[in-house]
Amino acid sequence: VTTLRDMDVEHEATQGSGANNTPAFYAKLILAFVAAGRPDLAVEAGRPAVNLAERLLTYRHPETGHFSMSTSNPRVADISTTAWAVMALAVLRSHPQEVEQAANWLKGAQADDGGFSFQSGAIEDVDDTGAAIQALLAAGVAKDDPAIRAAVAFLKEHQNQDGGFVSWVTDTKSTAESTAWALQALNALGEDPTNWTRDNDPVGYLLSLQMPQGAFAHRATQLATPLMTTTQVVIALAGRSFPFPLAAHPPAPDYRPALVSLSPATDATVPAAGFTITAAVTDEPGGTGINPASLQVQLNDTALTLDAEAAAQGSINAQSGAVPPGSHRVRLTFADYAG
Repeated sequence: VTTLRDMDVEHEATQGSGANNTPAFYAKLILAFVAAGRPDLAVEAGRPAVNLAERLLTYRHPETGHFSMSTSNPRVADISTTAWAVMALAVLRSHPQEVEQAANWLKGAQADDGGFSFQSGAIEDVDDTGAAIQALLAAGVAKDDPAIRAAVAFLKEHQNQDGGFVSWVTDTKSTAESTAWALQALNALGEDPTNWTRDNDPVGYLLSLQMPQGAFAHRATQLATPLMTTTQVVIALAGRSFPFPLAAHPPAPDYRPALVSLSPATDATVPAAGFTITAAVTDEPGGTGINPASLQVQLNDTALTLDAEAAAQGSINAQSGAVPPGSHRVRLTFADYAG
């Protein structure tokens, strides 16, 4: 959570890992923060801070209410992006009208066979159908809504005998990723996976793909993208679906550096000829650590020169020089690498 909170969100979204679908990146960050019990970061994350919800809404097309990965092209990745946006905004509960309009548009984008594709006019697939089911349910669409029933029928049609699911309607082999998306949809619906048993059920199929090192294969004996695949599978096997509810565990901490000691102490008597100011500061376990470049000490609003060796170790050591009679104010500034 600290890493996600403190990264340059805008740069990562537009030029880094989120560049392939920037609004979906914003939506996934929102879902991650909410799952960690930190929904507050959905409106103030990153260095510099950005409002993820407001950034996401800039990719909304107001005439229809749907989202796409381009502000100028309303069609590109429109179905997939809308599904992610609906899940993220629904869990924030901050834009109910936008969620409702987007969900209605999503229902209208459903193909005749009940499936959903990643983009209008493309071939339907299990992954996007599973995502759409979760998005519609998150938006408040009833489980017995015709759109949900048709999407579930599409999933059933594309389940293989091995219990897994194909990615595209033109495929014949099951994959871990598509099965995970389908299982997440079943989790959202409250379905018992054992009721989806052929030679195996979806859970059994996924477990059959776990490798000795713990990662999950793309399909039998084919390890493709183990980090991504394993992440998707673990969510599904844990019985979860998007969006996760607010976590039952304590919220992820907001790491902040702290002052450990300071000398002279408050109200101490100091010699007029001068004295040494020392301070020890620390960051919480799991934080990014004290940034030596951030260390500053001021005496009566005048900056003092720090001992370079102490500063490199994250400590403060400075000489005051001669001081006149009276009270004096010491001001310390320090920060972690996250700012």
